[in-house]
Amino acid sequence: MLKGLILKDIYNVRFQIIGGIFIMLYPNILMWFSAPDMESQQAFMGMPGFFGVFVYGMLNYMTITVCSSFMLNTISDDYRTGWAKMQRTMPISAEQIVGAKMLTIVIIIGILTSISLVCNIIGAIILEIRIEPMITMPFVMALLQIITLSVAVVLGYKSKARLITPVYILMVFAIAAVIIALVFGVMNGVVSVTMLRVIAYAIVPVIAAAIVVICRKASRKAVEGDI
Repeated sequence: MLKGLILKDIYNVRFQIIGGIFIMLYPNILMWFSAPDMESQQAFMGMPGFFGVFVYGMLNYMTITVCSSFMLNTISDDYRTGWAKMQRTMPISAEQIVGAKMLTIVIIIGILTSISLVCNIIGAIILEIRIEPMITMPFVMALLQIITLSVAVVLGYKSKARLITPVYILMVFAIAAVIIALVFGVMNGVVSVTMLRVIAYAIVPVIAAAIVVICRKASRKAVEGDI
C-alpha cells in the first residue's frame, strides 16, 4: 500500500519532474559553454573561484527548489479531488499516508540532488573551482528544501491546502535571504570558512532532521482529522 501511495504522487507530477530536470540541465550547459566569460568575470571582480561558487550555489537552490515544489500540487489535488477523505476509508493509517508523502519528497529531492551534484562536479572541472563547496552545496540545498517542504506539508494538511502556497513562498524567500546574508558575510570577512563548514555539516542537518520529525507527527494528527 505504501508503494502505491508513493507511485500515485510520482505519476501525478511525472511530467513536471521531467520538465524540471530539463530546467536544471539547461543553465548548467550554458555555463559550461560560457566558461571563458565566467573566468574573465572572476578576474575582474578579484575573487578567483568565488564568483563561480556563488553562481552555482544560487543555481542549485533555485533549481532544486523550483523542481521539487511540484510535490505541493499532490496535496492540493488530494483535497480538490476528494482523495484526502476517501483514503481515510481505506485500510491505511494516517502514519502511512504522511510517511508515503514524506518519502516521495525525499526520493524526488534525492534525484534532483544527484543531477545537481553531477552538474556541479563537471562545472568545477571546467571552471577550475574548488571541489568541496561544489559537492557540499547540492546536499545543503536539498536539506533546506526538505525543511521548507516539510513545514509547507504540515500546514497544507492543517489548512486543507489553503495555506500551502503562501507559506511555501514565504519560506523560500526567507531561506534565500539567509543564504545571501551568509554570502555577504563571507565577502566581508564576517563569516569564516570554518563557520560555513559547521553550518553545512552540523547545524543544517540537525535542524532538518528535527523539523522532519516534528512535521511528520503534526501532519499525522492533521490527516487523522480529515474524515
